[in-house]
Amino acid sequence: MIGDDEIKELRRWKSSLQEAQLRALGVAIDNFKTSARYDLVKTLSLDQFIKGPASGLKPLASKTLEELVDSGVVKICKSGKLTTSGVKRLAEIFFKLQGDPAVTAPPVKAKVFSLPHLRAVGDKAKPIASQSIAMGSVEAEEKLETAIRKLRLSPRFEDLADNRLGDYWDRTLVSAPFEESLTFRQFSEMKVRALLEKRSFGIPKIQGILAAVERALSQPIPEAETAPSAGNSLPPRPEVSERDVLAPAALLWQASDVKVPRHAVMLLRLYEYQVGRATMSIGPLAKLLREIPKKLLPLEFLAAWFLQEFHEDLVAQLLSIDRNEVLTRSDIAYKKLDKLVSAVASELRSYWEIALRGPGIGSEKLIEIFREPLLDEEFQIGICQVLLSSTGARHPIVFGEDLSSYWSKSPSALQMTITAVIAALPKSDEDLQAEVEALFPFFEKSVILSILHRQAFFRERDKTWVRRGDDIA
Repeated sequence: MIGDDEIKELRRWKSSLQEAQLRALGVAIDNFKTSARYDLVKTLSLDQFIKGPASGLKPLASKTLEELVDSGVVKICKSGKLTTSGVKRLAEIFFKLQGDPAVTAPPVKAKVFSLPHLRAVGDKAKPIASQSIAMGSVEAEEKLETAIRKLRLSPRFEDLADNRLGDYWDRTLVSAPFEESLTFRQFSEMKVRALLEKRSFGIPKIQGILAAVERALSQPIPEAETAPSAGNSLPPRPEVSERDVLAPAALLWQASDVKVPRHAVMLLRLYEYQVGRATMSIGPLAKLLREIPKKLLPLEFLAAWFLQEFHEDLVAQLLSIDRNEVLTRSDIAYKKLDKLVSAVASELRSYWEIALRGPGIGSEKLIEIFREPLLDEEFQIGICQVLLSSTGARHPIVFGEDLSSYWSKSPSALQMTITAVIAALPKSDEDLQAEVEALFPFFEKSVILSILHRQAFFRERDKTWVRRGDDIA
């Protein structure tokens, strides 16, 4: 975090530098240093993330991200001879690097390896072309995650699950005894980051895994025979109805001390069905879903769930209990869930602790890197809202109203920051837009401008933002 004295020093050195942008750069660097991605990308040089010579960051291009973080804002600005646009651009890079899942880091200038692209020919997949691919650690993680998702979603997954990657391995790329020995099921359940942290796990092995998955999935699925001959065919797999899938799941929840209303039972059944779909996943969200019914009574979970959307009086009607019991049961649920998140999904909690430090961040961004591809989208958001409430996160409050799509551990921070921005008016449109981007990186810009419009407006005649009441003809 950059201090007031450092800001004054930099403003004396170059008066055009803006305080808001310098503070934003300090916050971005601090957050990046404590993020999950720091150790993964810290040895990369800045030039891997600079697009075009006009970025204003050329003097810093050869520095590694670790060197920049250790240098601090003052040294970075002076050694890099940064202008206002350079400070802004660097802050944007660090904000994105701290783990925004929508951002893909550019590839590292690494040694290039050749990966055959495969096609199915009969029962064999033969290479038809080669394409050179350079891959960095962030890109490698994303490619492996994509391969795992593609594998899980494939109709061939159950047929392939107990086969080994070695059965489809192209040994012209690299020999990898450990990776080749993995079954597709084991590979689909592995944490990609754990693989990447292996010293011997380099780009050739990544290419080998990707090629093996592509080759396995490219083979045609044999059509089921209507009359299998005895002795050389397995009987057809029996069809399983949705009722058969859901019935055993009813045992997930602990016995309740109060009868749960029929309409609320349907939500429990939906939960159980979603857990069934995530059985194969080892992601933190899937692990939590499997553990929650072991720790919470049905009414405790239902009270916490419904309170995300309805007033406690309505929740009391929905659950056929009184208002005080709704609050008591939800409080018990939040305490249990808070402990459970720490015990079962520490990576989820660590990510949230960092992301929730600022004035606010959207629900979807908070769950994006933990999203389970086989689960219903709205269900995942609902579960995460319950979990966020249990960890002490709240909706930011501004001018007496909640922003229900955003979360923060400091719900008053948004109002304080908005008030400070308004107090610093008048400002040019360019300066205000830059300040909004720097201070509210995880908000839609239109949301912040809509809030500012309550006490400020854009004056057309001189293209300036002013406080309402300060417009002097």
